[in-house]
Amino acid sequence: MRRYLSLFPAASIRCLLADREFIGAEWMDFPNENNIPFAIRVKVDMTVTLEDGRSWSLATLLRRRRA
Repeated sequence: MRRYLSLFPAASIRCLLADREFIGAEWMDFPNENNIPFAIRVKVDMTVTLEDGRSWSLATLLRRRRA
């Protein structure tokens, strides 16, 4: 990505698609810091931590958000 961004602006990326092996705070910070929209496929049993520090399984969080 750094090599690509050295040649082209971040605005040239409409959406970065990634698979599960790209999950991690460091990897997810990179597109955020460079204003690159992204979508990453994750496992449904993944645990996420919200901004307030609470941890939820992704399945539970999505089920609660629909209600």
